[in-house]
This record gives sequence, C-alpha cells and structure tokens, in this order.
Amino acid sequence: FPKIGHSILGHNRGVFWLITSEDFKTWTEPKLVFTPDRKDDASSLARIEEVRPILDVPDDPEVMRTEFYGIGAYPAESCTLAFVWVFTINNNARYGNQEGPGELQLAVSRDLENWKRPFRQPCVPRGDLGEWDCGFFCTQSRALRVGDEVWLYYTGSNYTHGTPCLYRAEGTGRHSKYTGAIGLAIWDLDRFGSLDAPPEGGVVTTIPMTFEGDRLEMNARTGEQGSIVVEVLDPAGRPLDKPLKSKPIQGDNLRHLVEFEGDLSALEGQPVTLRFHMKDAELFAFAFRGGNENR
Repeated sequence: FPKIGHSILGHNRGVFWLITSEDFKTWTEPKLVFTPDRKDDASSLARIEEVRPILDVPDDPEVMRTEFYGIGAYPAESCTLAFVWVFTINNNARYGNQEGPGELQLAVSRDLENWKRPFRQPCVPRGDLGEWDCGFFCTQSRALRVGDEVWLYYTGSNYTHGTPCLYRAEGTGRHSKYTGAIGLAIWDLDRFGSLDAPPEGGVVTTIPMTFEGDRLEMNARTGEQGSIVVEVLDPAGRPLDKPLKSKPIQGDNLRHLVEFEGDLSALEGQPVTLRFHMKDAELFAFAFRGGNENR
C-alpha cells in the first residue's frame, strides 16, 4: 500500500494505492483504493476540537481536511483489517508541513480493493489531554495473533503533527514535556466489533451464503439471562421444509459450538441464510467448520 499524493475533493492528500506481486520483482500498476471522503472532512472539526489546547496554529477553514497518513494491517480469517492512521489537518504548520492530530480507525476488506469503514471512530482511544498518547498515533506494519488475542503495537505522542519540537531551530520552553512512547492494544480474537441485542431481544438475518463443513461455531457473549438461538433458513429467509433451529447459546466463548436439532451437514454446498435471535447478547463472528478444522 504505497502512499502517493492525489487530488481528492479539491486538496492534494495522502492516499493509498494497491500494488501486488507474485515474485517481488514484477508489480502491478498502482490502483487507488483508499481515500478520505466528504464524511471524513465533515467530522474534521470535531477531531480538531479534542486537541485544541495543544495545537500550535489556529484553524484555516480553507486548509482544513482529513488525510490518511499510514496503514497497519491484520490478515484475519475471511478478510483483511486495516488500522488507518487518520490525520486531521487544521492548518499549515509554522515550520513547514501541516498541523493536526492523528488517530487510529478500523477498516475492512475482502479483496484489498474495496474497503468499508463502518465505525469511523478511534479503535484505540485517545488519551486525555496531557497524557502520553493524546496527540498523534502510528502503528506497526501489521497486528499479530498471539494465542487467542490480537496484539497491535503503536506509537503515541502528546504532541501533534506540526508541533515545534519536530521542526524548531530554537527551544520551545516545554523541554521534556514533549513525549512519545510505544503502546500495546490487545483484542480478544476476532472481537473488533459486534452485533448487540438488548435484554428485550433483537433479530439479525444474514445474506444468502453457501458453506463447507459440518458444524457452526460462534464467537459470542451473553448476559446471565441472555441467549442466542440460530435458525437456518432458505435463501429467501423462509423456514426450510425440515426446520433447523439451534439450542440456546449462553455464556462467553470464542468458539461456542452451535448444536442444532437436526443435521446441518446435509445443507453443505446449498444456499442458506442464518437468522440470529438474540437477547442481551453480543455476536462478534461465526464460522462453519469441518473435521478437525480450528481457528
């Protein structure tokens, strides 16, 4: 993912392109795949206000915009996750370059070309003003799976992109008050986001899919009185001729085994939809498995 400047919505911005190679010698032509949009620009001021006291220059509405500064990645089981370094510019810096804060947001893609950013909020919380990670964020090139956890090392600083400590020719008077450090964010495996249901309940139905395997596993957590029941339906969302419904799932497990009152494997290779009946529950992920296959 090389970062190459490109004109987007009237500004030359840092954006990301995709190039691929099978031998690390011959590469495809760069394809633009990762750009900020009007939603990013519309929320620029809100992000700037979070760090207003530590900005070095006042806002210039003609300059204010959002760019992508870098990307850290994580190759998950069925998709690629990106930890996007979102750089919000409030003005040109006094010493060249631009001023503004950075934060980390989550993006997801199944083909590396089409990316979705459903949350557009920090996946690693910004520290309070004065803390070591209140100003700018960067990540390692990729997150790591460590057992049943995902680890992301990142750098945080208590200063912003245009701070004088990065460009000054003279002392600023802050001395060691400008600090940066390495942080570690840890998620339980595949728990980057969830579908949540309140105690009174909720229902979610998937799009049609085909599967391989003989069992369904679910990464989920319920309250003490909560539960999840899975119903297998036809592609149109109608009950099957032989209805297939699971026993209630309860508790907190990365790999709940969904027990059906019927034969799930008989539907292997056929289009189906899944309907999750949830009460006081969080559904993080699900997967069909076969044989000794494990995540």
